[in-house]
Amino acid sequence: MAALAAAPAMADAMLFARRDFGGMRFALTREEPNMSFSARSIRIDERPWELCPRDFFGGNCIRVAASSPKLNLPRAFSGVVRSARPLDLPPAVVVPAPDRRPPDPPAIAAPERRASPPAALPEPAVRTPEPDKPKEPDTKAPDRKSG
Repeated sequence: MAALAAAPAMADAMLFARRDFGGMRFALTREEPNMSFSARSIRIDERPWELCPRDFFGGNCIRVAASSPKLNLPRAFSGVVRSARPLDLPPAVVVPAPDRRPPDPPAIAAPERRASPPAALPEPAVRTPEPDKPKEPDTKAPDRKSG
């Protein structure tokens, strides 16, 4: 555990017990997996730091990329930083989550098709009316009812 003392010139980050960089200090030069410091402000020189509410970087850690005279820790911290580590990522870089979808199948080029003239439509069937047939005379004798 790092000692609470005057800040060495080579500290990457400095935690302060009071706001506006006042009070006792905790110098961060390397990862601290097991510490306990009630931090109210932080001064960061170069790289961002991850501050955690539990030992060994447990809990919902926060990333701090710039100095802050008023460090508002989430409720889970109960006002105490229990572990801290430097991050090698620049503060503006966001690393996307890995894509869990299967890769798309390779594209297969469709065979080249030549334009063909439109197919001719079949002629519609046309019915020609039959010529009128002359009526045949009725050769049947009318039914007579006897009476």
